[in-house]
This record gives sequence, C-alpha cells and structure tokens, in this order.
Amino acid sequence: MMVKRLLEGKTVIVTGTARGIGKKMVEKFAASGASVFALARTETDTHKSFCEELEQSYHVVVTPIYFDMTDYEAMKEAERKIRSFHTPIDGLVNNAGISPDTALMQMTTISTLRNTMETNFMAPYIFTKYIVKMMMKNRKGSVVNIASIRGVDPNAGDSAYGASKAALIMMTKTLAAEVGSFGIRANVICPGLTETDMISQLQNQNRTFEMEATSLGKFGLPDDIADAALFLLSDLSSFVTGQAIRVDGGVTTVKKRI
Repeated sequence: MMVKRLLEGKTVIVTGTARGIGKKMVEKFAASGASVFALARTETDTHKSFCEELEQSYHVVVTPIYFDMTDYEAMKEAERKIRSFHTPIDGLVNNAGISPDTALMQMTTISTLRNTMETNFMAPYIFTKYIVKMMMKNRKGSVVNIASIRGVDPNAGDSAYGASKAALIMMTKTLAAEVGSFGIRANVICPGLTETDMISQLQNQNRTFEMEATSLGKFGLPDDIADAALFLLSDLSSFVTGQAIRVDGGVTTVKKRI
C-alpha cells in the first residue's frame, strides 16, 4: 500500500526560495505532495529550471513568482497573481530575511536598522495579512515564520537582527490567538546557526566557538529547518499553534566574541 505524502493535495507559499533554507523547503514540500508558489526576489534561469525539475520529479505544480518583499506594490501584485489561480492556500512560510553585519548597538546605523526591520518584520507582517485573509475564507491554514534564536537569546552585536526576529516571534503568537477560531494555526521556527551562505564567511575560530556552544556540537543543515516546517504545515501538527520552536542543536552558550 502506498503511503500518503504528508502534504498531498495541499498548496503552500514559500518566500526566499532562491537558495539555502527556502530552496530546500520547496524541494521537500514538493516531494511531500504539495503544490508550491516559490517566491524569490530575482528571476533567474537557475531558479526557473529548479522549479520545473521539481514539477517533473514529483508531479506537482511549482510556480515561481519574483518580486522584492520590501516593495509593497510588487507584493500586492504577487498576491493578486496568487489569487488568480483560484487555489485554496493551505500554508505560508515566511522565510525571506537578511542578517546584517555584526555591530554593537552604538555602531548600528539608522539605515541598517530600518532595512533589517523592513525586511525581517514589516514585509512578512504585511504579506501574512494578505495570505491569511485568503485562508480565512476557507477556514483552514498554517502559517510558519522563520525567526532565529537571536530573537530569543540576547547576543552582543545583534541588536537590530535580534529585535527584528523578536518582533516576528511576537507577531506570530499574536496571530495564532487571533485566527485560531478560523482553523488557522501560526507557529515560528527559531533556527540556530545553519550551514547556509549566511554563515559561510565565519572565521574558523568563530565557527569552532559557535559549534561548541551547542549540545550536539555541530551546525544545523537546511534540511533540519525544512523538516520542522514540513511538520508544522502537515496535519501531524494539527494541535500545535502559537509556539516558538527552537531548532538549534541545543544552544547552551549565548555570549559572542566581537
């Protein structure tokens, strides 16, 4: 007997899918039976080919849509495009985000602060409003936001980034309280350091320090975060909402060398 795939028949939206965690999510969700709107900032042949290959491999629909999440007119146009498919939306993963260079609060510029908050908090806040409105009509859905342990644990040099992720965490918990009566769940994943381009430039000494700060003694992989999101989108988590779930390998040390 063939086992039903976890997201069979569902349609989900993922932001920030050009690389890293977002790209891995699209792959896993498609393999699990979901049709996916794969959102990315820049249109490339590589991304389009990636989506086409997933369609052929898993017999689902993977639709790329390109726009800058901080361009709200473009965001609204993307929302209209998604609506034009007349497909109920079962899940949204707000994955797109930035991590500014480490800087003490006194050295953080206004432009860095504004850009970080705009990308990591304002953009997913506004986009979620659009998509949840679609979910409310069907009285079902799961929103998964990708924050960071830096939004939970204080870390010298991460005031702007940490504040943006902390805001995303509280937004998610509040959203869960507001839309539960519509059958919509909202949870947030707080990854620790994960092997992506974002940490590829860490110096060896810092890599060792950060690795030793985890109980498992290693960094996470995009698969680890994608698997957690897969669980939260699936019916296996039907009684889970309003939660901030750490996927960090058991971080035990929060101080950081600057």
